[in-house]
Parts: sequence; structure tokens; C-alpha cells
Amino acid sequence: KKTTKSQWLAPNTTVLNIPKTVDADYIAINTALGLPEVNKRNNRVAVSKKSTRNPLKFTFIKDIEDPQFTQIFYNPLTGFNLYDGLSFGVRLNNKKIGIQRFNFDFRPQYSSYENTLVGSFATTYRHFQYDKKHYLTLYNVFGHTFHYPPNKRYYVVAPNVSFLFRPRYLRSNKVQALTFSLFKVEKFGAITASESPEYSVFKTQYQYANKGSINYFTANTGVEVAQNFSKLDATLDYRKLFRSGRQLQIRTFAGVFLDNNTGPTSYFDFNLNRPNDYLFQYDFFGRSESTGLYGQQFVMAEGGFKSIIPNSNANQWMLSANLTFGLWRWIEVYLDGALLKNKGEGVAQYYDTGLRFN
Repeated sequence: KKTTKSQWLAPNTTVLNIPKTVDADYIAINTALGLPEVNKRNNRVAVSKKSTRNPLKFTFIKDIEDPQFTQIFYNPLTGFNLYDGLSFGVRLNNKKIGIQRFNFDFRPQYSSYENTLVGSFATTYRHFQYDKKHYLTLYNVFGHTFHYPPNKRYYVVAPNVSFLFRPRYLRSNKVQALTFSLFKVEKFGAITASESPEYSVFKTQYQYANKGSINYFTANTGVEVAQNFSKLDATLDYRKLFRSGRQLQIRTFAGVFLDNNTGPTSYFDFNLNRPNDYLFQYDFFGRSESTGLYGQQFVMAEGGFKSIIPNSNANQWMLSANLTFGLWRWIEVYLDGALLKNKGEGVAQYYDTGLRFN
């Protein structure tokens, strides 16, 4: 590329007329990027049919922004779960160093067990209002597809919008978010009587966070509405770091069905030790396993129990608390307690305790 013609403009010039017969691929301003600008990505316009405004540039891993190109970053990607085995692919995204309004992230992968494509995608658009308490609105669409168990595939697509709020005192760690999401789930393969092959869940979620190094607190409450059920849940999480280096953490969870017409299935129930994950939000290595090593994978959600407790579903309501305290360095002791209620049954009580290496 070479410059065929350059022209300096007078300080008060606002409109520059360029003939349509100009012999060039692009017209650009501030090409040396030496003049200060808020947005340097719109400095180039294509005038030939074979050219775009900014030509594509593929870069390995990640880089700072180059305003003269439309940058796409790529890097190799591997993953694993029990049903797809090792999966190999590539990550394609435009996430530069620094915040930008629009991001996309595509992760196609090849399943070595199923010999087919799996993977995920996500797109995000940010609308900033720096001078207001409601400082950011996020528009997202994400989705993913993998297998659970062999020869059975699921698809999830979920558009959502989030409204983020913060105090005007910018050194504060306090952040609030209100999110509205619609999860569309489809499952293919041999469906058992306890499974739903297709369903949609509308979810409203409020989050409050004040994450400090010494005092850490988050609150999360949400409402889910589907064709056959509606439920309300709330999670509070507090952590205190002492001068000795020990930590105290207290987490509580409460969930109640507002309406439950799902029949005999426990697929949408609350659970003490292993969430059913019907929205496919958690990274389970073997999400359909109930025994063996993969059936013991722990995810801190819902009841948060570490021990495997049979008949731990709740189709009416559940209340649990998780307490952790540091003994010495990375050795901690935990105690979990819970009450749960199923239709037609009395209130059941559970607890477990043990050591945790953190």
C-alpha cells in the first residue's frame, strides 16, 4: 500500500468534497494516528468495490488495537468431557486489550469420540453511560452444544440483557445488576420419561456485589418461569479475611417453587449436593453420571453439600447453609446444614462436615 495523494485541511474545514473518480482503494484521515481522537476506528472509508473500510487482519492470541485493520484473534483450543472425549478446535474473537463496545467469541471444536462438531459462541454489545448511576447496559446472545451422554446432543441458545449500576464514588466496589434472560434448550437422542426434549425458561436475576479483599459479600436472587413450573431462589455469600490469614465464609441458599406441575420427574428440582443443571450453565465433566468418579464432581450451587446424599431433591422448597473456617494455611473445616420439603412428605434435615483444601 502507498499514499497516492495527501492533503492538509484548514482548522475550520468541516466538509471535504472528493470526486467519485478518485484512483484509490481507501480515503483516510490522521493516518499516522498522531492527532488525539476519541474513536480512531472510523478514520478510513473504502472507495473501490473490492475494498472494505478496514481490511481484515488475523493475529495470534491477543494484541492491542490497530485502528487501521479489522482484527480477528485466533488461538488453538482443547476441551474435555466424558462423552465428547478430547475436543480440538480454534477460538476466533475480536477481544482486544481494553474495553470495546462489541465483542464476539466463536469456539468450534471437533469431538474425538462423536466425530462431529461441538462448541460455543457468544456476542456482546455494551452501551456505556459513564456519567450516570446506571452506567452500562449489556446485550448478549450466547449458546453452546455438546453431548450428554454418548449419542445424545443438547443445544442451548440464550439472549439476555443486563442493566448495571454503581455508586458515583468510583473507588467503591459496589455493583448491582438486573438481568433478563431467555434460555431455549433442545435435546436430541433417546429421551427417557424423566427428560423433556425441548423447553424454554425465562429468568430474571438481581445481583449485588461488594467484593473486597478483607470483606467479601454477594447477594443473588432470581425468578424462573417455564411452562410447567415457576420458582424463586436467593443466595447470600459472605467471606471475612482475618489478620492471621484465616478465612471465615458463610453461604446460605433458599429456594421455593411458586408453581410445580412437572409431574413425577425430578429434573427441575432443587438439589442438596449436585444441581440438575437443566439450563446447562455448569462445566460438568460427566453431567449424566450419578456414580463413580465423574458422579462426585462438586459444583458450589444450590445446596452446596460436599457429601453425596441419596434422595436429595426438593420439589417444594429447600433451605441450606454452608460454613467454612480456616484451620491452618490452606486447610479448612466445613459444616453444611439443610432443610428440604417435598410434596406429601415431612420436612427432612441433613448435615455433613469434613476438611477442605483451599
